[in-house]
Amino acid sequence: MSQLWMPDVVRQPDATNIYDVAHAMQEQLSALSPEMRVRSAHYAVQALSSYLNRLEGHQRSLTLQTNTALYQRADAIRTICNVGIRGTLDDINYVQIHGEPIGLSLAVDAYQKFSPQDPSSHEPLCITLYAPITDIQYIESVT
Repeated sequence: MSQLWMPDVVRQPDATNIYDVAHAMQEQLSALSPEMRVRSAHYAVQALSSYLNRLEGHQRSLTLQTNTALYQRADAIRTICNVGIRGTLDDINYVQIHGEPIGLSLAVDAYQKFSPQDPSSHEPLCITLYAPITDIQYIESVT
């Protein structure tokens, strides 16, 4: 059985849902000064990693759609825009590039990408993609 998550800034976050908690934490981090943001992000990542470590392997399997996904390639950061990803949730990180905060991001070991306009389409992939939690449109995960 699968579970669908979509960001909803109106309702109260569900403390038992790692994605709700990450989204709420990112909103709080965005309101902080740059100096406090990195220090506080360290604590947020520790808390989220503790939650993530309790997930069973099958619960880390997910499909998501995001406006932005980042990856490292030949000493440069590359961006993929408006993409669907299938993979395994590996970690949650705070991403900052050249002093610009990207924010709390899901590190997904991706094995497939697809067009959001055609989710049945797919292209094989073998890379870790970082999806900023605030750019994610939806996550479908196994329960």
